Amino acid sequence: MVQKLLAGLLAGLLLAGVFVIYYLIRGRPFVAMIKANSPEMANASDNALFFMFLGAFIFAALLLGVLSVIVFGFLGTSDKFRLLAGGLAMLASILAVTSRTPLPVDKVFMNFAVAGVLGGFLPVLLGKLSGGG
Repeated sequence: MVQKLLAGLLAGLLLAGVFVIYYLIRGRPFVAMIKANSPEMANASDNALFFMFLGAFIFAALLLGVLSVIVFGFLGTSDKFRLLAGGLAMLASILAVTSRTPLPVDKVFMNFAVAGVLGGFLPVLLGKLSGGG
């Protein structure tokens, strides 16, 4: 069980790295969107919001890594897990684009980053940590 949680954390750490790099590039438009759409956040400084959401993305990536281990355990096979990850990324991306949500391109990228990193990397990690090669 500890090995599975470690695999989830490692996959989440890789996803966090992808999120951090992307957020360092695209974080300022995200902060501007938050400030424009949230009266509660309008008075916060840009830097405070930037780092607050950077931390939230890192935490979310680690949490998704651990949760993906649980989902993988229910599905049982890498193929089913990858299909679910890809299907959910596609569905969430279609919803992001058709619902006219702010920054849809960023959301589509993040959906497929989660599916690609966790769907691709977690099964490999689980196989390696369990002695499968």
